[in-house]
Amino acid sequence: MQVMEKYVRLRDGNWYVGDSRVSVYSVIAAWRRHRAPERIQQSYPSLPLVAIYATIAYYLEHQAELDAFFDEIRAQTARRRAEAEAADPAFYKDMRERFARFTTRA
Repeated sequence: MQVMEKYVRLRDGNWYVGDSRVSVYSVIAAWRRHRAPERIQQSYPSLPLVAIYATIAYYLEHQAELDAFFDEIRAQTARRRAEAEAADPAFYKDMRERFARFTTRA
């Protein structure tokens, strides 16, 4: 096993940081929002700092492949969301209205 593969693994159809349940996407999304690895670790304290750095390095070495994977996941999620809303539009309308009322009170 290569060193990077110790920290980044494809498992159950998704990329994860090592044996954890933290997705590579979660770490990379935080890093792309300009969060330092040390700050990312505060959100995922079960991850060793070296695993976060290795995940970022792996992403930089495989950026095109992982970006394509992330784009496909986002597209699948959008399709599922649209299908769910089309199946029960009244529910989603009600939820949006409730959320709007809740956020305007805050």
